[in-house]
Amino acid sequence: MNSLAVGSLWSALAICSLSLGGNAFAQEALPAKLEKAESAYFHDQDIARKNYRKALAAALDDAVRAEIYLLDFETVALPKKSDDLFASTPPIPADTFVIAPYQATSKILKRRLIKGADLAKLLPHLKQTVGVEENTSGAMCHFPIHGIRVWDKDYRILFESSFCYKCSNFFITYPNYRDGSPQWTGLTEKEFEQVMIELMPIPQSELDRFDAKFGGGKKGKPKEEKKKQE
Repeated sequence: MNSLAVGSLWSALAICSLSLGGNAFAQEALPAKLEKAESAYFHDQDIARKNYRKALAAALDDAVRAEIYLLDFETVALPKKSDDLFASTPPIPADTFVIAPYQATSKILKRRLIKGADLAKLLPHLKQTVGVEENTSGAMCHFPIHGIRVWDKDYRILFESSFCYKCSNFFITYPNYRDGSPQWTGLTEKEFEQVMIELMPIPQSELDRFDAKFGGGKKGKPKEEKKKQE
């Protein structure tokens, strides 16, 4: 609940108190206290998330392999969970990538295992992307075109996310699942995008399909430049 909503709630309570002959003055003193506490709460939460991003970036030093995915920029909602506590959760198809903030999946069009020199080239940019100091969250949209999973030597997933270069965002899953995890994170490291496109090129057919459906803005080489190279 934001500060505006908290203020509206207490205003309503104050009106009810007046109509019942209660003391509204005591109620009016509370919003400022709550607003200050709310501000401190979000401030501390931002610091905790910033520290987690730094730790997550440092953990990527233990990466031994990664897999990069070319994703369909469109998403399909995950099946709703059954009200039956004993019902099994429908399996997620192997050819899809979970877009966690949307509770949806995107079809995997292509995948590539990254190790050795390619991983060494990618990791510094991925670390800088994940460990971003300030989270701008990006635009209020997400058309996933690339996905990534990173493993350590014990086959534990260190990090996974999808990336949208049009909306300049990706997601990070924070530890506190009761507090809105995962969260969109702003994508500000341009070199990361360039390396990802180098390792997993985006076909012109996908760029054209995006333009036809949503209209311009998808990044890639212009058709004229592509023809010159051919």
